[in-house]
Amino acid sequence: MDGNDNVAEDSGDPDGARPRMPSKQLDQEGVLLEKLRRLKNVRSRYLSAVKTTRRNEIDALLSSEENVHLVKEKLPGFLAAVETFKEAHITYSLNL
Repeated sequence: MDGNDNVAEDSGDPDGARPRMPSKQLDQEGVLLEKLRRLKNVRSRYLSAVKTTRRNEIDALLSSEENVHLVKEKLPGFLAAVETFKEAHITYSLNL
């Protein structure tokens, strides 16, 4: 003990005060907006997969009747992608 028990420990701040934490109550709007942005991006990614990748694969195969079995193989993947988009869309909509 050196007699300086009243001195705040060195925290890097000259007056020894703790750094201020952002107000959780005031920042809730920012948190919500960030969550909505993230949900919208996820939804957009799934929509892109449905509208372009999966659909284009099937559209290309529909040009010939010989590809019926290939279309039947790819259709469940397309339907699964649609269902995934649907779930992401509902989640996003519920948070609006």
